[in-house]
Amino acid sequence: MYNQTIVKSLTNLPLFINSKLVTNQYSLYNPFNNITIMDTRDIVSWLNEYEILIIGNYFKKGFISDSFIQQLAEKKLAAIITKRKFEPYISDEVFEACDHYNIALIICEDQYSWTNIQTPVLELITTRQLTYLKENYDFYQIVINSINNDYYSNNLCNHIYYVADLSLAILNHDCSFIDYSENIEWHDYLTDFQPSDKQMIGKFSNDEAFFGYIHSNKQLANDHLKLFVYPFLSINNSQQYLLILTPDYLKQLEPRVLEKMNTVISIYSLRNSFLRQSIKSSFYANNLTYQELVAGKLSKNKEHHLLAMLECQPESQFYLITCAYSMHEETTDIHRAIDFYAYFKDHNLYAKSIHFFTKDTILAFLVEDSLNPMDHMVTYVNKLVSDYFTPHHFKIGVSKVHSLKDTYKSWHESKDALYFLFNTNSKKDIKKYQDLGILNIFINNKGELNDFLCKEMIDTYIQPLLTYDQKNHTDLLNTLIIFFSLNCSYKETSEHLFLHVNSLRSRIATIEKILNIDITNTDDKFNLYTALKIYQSDI
Repeated sequence: MYNQTIVKSLTNLPLFINSKLVTNQYSLYNPFNNITIMDTRDIVSWLNEYEILIIGNYFKKGFISDSFIQQLAEKKLAAIITKRKFEPYISDEVFEACDHYNIALIICEDQYSWTNIQTPVLELITTRQLTYLKENYDFYQIVINSINNDYYSNNLCNHIYYVADLSLAILNHDCSFIDYSENIEWHDYLTDFQPSDKQMIGKFSNDEAFFGYIHSNKQLANDHLKLFVYPFLSINNSQQYLLILTPDYLKQLEPRVLEKMNTVISIYSLRNSFLRQSIKSSFYANNLTYQELVAGKLSKNKEHHLLAMLECQPESQFYLITCAYSMHEETTDIHRAIDFYAYFKDHNLYAKSIHFFTKDTILAFLVEDSLNPMDHMVTYVNKLVSDYFTPHHFKIGVSKVHSLKDTYKSWHESKDALYFLFNTNSKKDIKKYQDLGILNIFINNKGELNDFLCKEMIDTYIQPLLTYDQKNHTDLLNTLIIFFSLNCSYKETSEHLFLHVNSLRSRIATIEKILNIDITNTDDKFNLYTALKIYQSDI
């Protein structure tokens, strides 16, 4: 590790001045390069080496033990940060394990939020690493200064081009563009791009080999160019590629160019690490607000604040779209949800109209009922989640329209519609709560259907007509469906079916006889209507 930031350096930060520092002669000098919050019991599998871990309620829940500390030590954890209110829940066993495995334990004042703690630590890491780059490479200094005022945009490759005359591009694992210099048309040069066997594409000044790919195609050949490709892993361990365009006579890249490619990857990774932490903090704050909203616990002040954040008027109306591909496992873990949150922020075409959060393993989208029709927005959300979570197939529940303060109603409605799709094994992918209609009396709050009662309704009112139609080549059931869809109007139904009204009356009379009912009787009409809704709902 270069330019190591150590635990001792935290003592210079104002928020740690009054903190309790439990260290030994070794843990005080533990290096770290990141800080993260323990937001899941299996956090160890998500940790990278040399991190600081914030632990809160997991102390209170009794999940932190000697064996857990040992697992953290195997990940070379630098330190654990917690608050004084959790200190009583830290056992002597845990204190001894931290000392034994050389993990520093820092106990902060309760007044600081986790974000208040994370931000200065991340700034310290960033400052140290950037200082190292500036002090050791003039090129680093030029690049960093040039992007300093454009930190949050994907223009790194453009900055490199202007200061170093290097044509660069960064591709994602699926070979889609993340960043690129705008001096050339890259798409023409990437036709048939496919990573092949690695080969040496250059050597550093210390004679260390640099491995990657060389890509060429007809367009590149015509322009007397070639692409050197360097594969690297992103901060979430997905494959990415750095491309550099050169004259085709070059057989290998020079050491100075390789150093600059490493510089690009270092800065790119550093910036992405910082941005990811920023996105993660935003995600948690965002989720907390919306979860209070759907729980019906939003105060008047928070409601006004949320309306201002959404840039909406008090009279604005919203509906909720909930998505899941399984009700038996989590749709997505918290890390995957954060990745999708970042993706959603980048790809959401309706930034002021659709707002994303997660709750109870469900992806949720709060949509303002404004310009675009509901069906259009549901289709848009469906494509957004399906494209990102390929190959998973999503089912979607949609609430009725409510005011912002009644979003808790939207939550229960959309969730009931979603559960209905799963629990009835419906072939449909989308269900609107309003379309459930009378079926709500057959569904509990988990979206589970009363199968016995539904079967009884079908056997009593539907199956006899199906049997009769099949045996006599008639169309009584379809006639009945149309009759009810047209509000039991003999005139409109006969016109729709191109029948004389007396012929229609004869069909209805036959139906009454088969089912032993009187269609003018309120109870019989209700039961028949209910049976038809069950039948038409693909249960």
